[in-house]
Amino acid sequence: MYKKLREIFNWFQQKAIRRMSLKNVLNEYYFRMDSSGTQSSSSAAYKRQAVVYREKTIDDWIMAVTSATDPDDPRRGLLYRFYQSLYNDEHLQTTIDNRVLPVQQAEFNLVDDNDNEDKEAKKLLDRPWFHQLIRICFLHQLQGVSLADISHLDENLEISHVEEVPMSNYIPQQMIIVKEESDKTGWSYKDGALEPYYVQFGNAWALGMLNELSIIILAKKLGLGSWMNYIEKYGIPPVFVTSDRQDKKRLDELFEMMLDFRNNFFAVLSGNEKVEYGKEAGGNTTNAFLPLEERCDNQISKRLLGQTGTTENGAWEGTAEVHERVEKSRHEYDKMIFQFYFNYIIIPKLVKISPVYKPLERLKLKWDDTESLSITEYIEAINKLAYTFEFDHEEVAKKTGLPIIGQKKNPGGEQ
Repeated sequence: MYKKLREIFNWFQQKAIRRMSLKNVLNEYYFRMDSSGTQSSSSAAYKRQAVVYREKTIDDWIMAVTSATDPDDPRRGLLYRFYQSLYNDEHLQTTIDNRVLPVQQAEFNLVDDNDNEDKEAKKLLDRPWFHQLIRICFLHQLQGVSLADISHLDENLEISHVEEVPMSNYIPQQMIIVKEESDKTGWSYKDGALEPYYVQFGNAWALGMLNELSIIILAKKLGLGSWMNYIEKYGIPPVFVTSDRQDKKRLDELFEMMLDFRNNFFAVLSGNEKVEYGKEAGGNTTNAFLPLEERCDNQISKRLLGQTGTTENGAWEGTAEVHERVEKSRHEYDKMIFQFYFNYIIIPKLVKISPVYKPLERLKLKWDDTESLSITEYIEAINKLAYTFEFDHEEVAKKTGLPIIGQKKNPGGEQ
């Protein structure tokens, strides 16, 4: 009897599935309810830690590196919080943007094996998540390793956004995600059901460029703190009160008056009493601290960009051009790294997680390195070639933004 009912149920199930749209079936698959009654998704559940900013020292750096490189039980929680503190530096963030933004804004094509472009498939990547993925890919060069979560799908089964999994919540050496930072076991993102939804960038044991810049950034933070203490203590000139009175009552009154004087900036005096301002501490206070800050910023720029000319104002155009070429070599390297990851690792994962990305299966990302001319250069090129070649005036108007309605004739009648 049970077998017969089971056959009837399977028959109705198959009939129902055939009548359902693929979108509804996949939505049910990705957002089904598990046996406990809670919604499960394709991503592993991990508990985020609060971001706590406090001063960091060399001892914190040593402990973080030791914990991350422990051969028996490597943990990156301390290193993650240490790097969070280092990221809170405006020059470092600006330098990171100088490195990442040109790659995010670079032109690219999706081509097949015959180098034919697929513009419709490219539209699938014209989304914010694609730019987020490029940034996460670059971060592995800074922090040694980064893990991208690409499991977030919207109602159209397209990726809605990409997240970076905190380093404290995964162990790259074991390729597992842990719910709590101290957990010994977790979910594997290398094999099994979670494999398509996570992309690891970088080597599991690498510590990244931030490890090399740690002393520089710590020195800069210490210098800025010392500078603030110096200004607070010596930046405001002292105030003196001169009085002929010697009685304790009047001296106590003047003392209380001076305590309030800095906030109120007025005093009530009598007789021969007077208020005088002293001088600030001798010497230029910036000479002790500003060179340290500038040197630290230069070291950050040199390590990330290979030069300093594109992060500060320079006087020599030739030198700036050399610096720009040096920085461009970094951009080309970043593009090469991301191109490898996207073509051989990310595309197969995208095809697995959603049928929307099925067209990418036969395509590869290829950067478009065609040099584009500025409007001025474009007009000059047309002016030089117009005596030999003819141009499409509609295309020229489109490129330059100058409306062309006709062609003038010279007084002699010659065009």
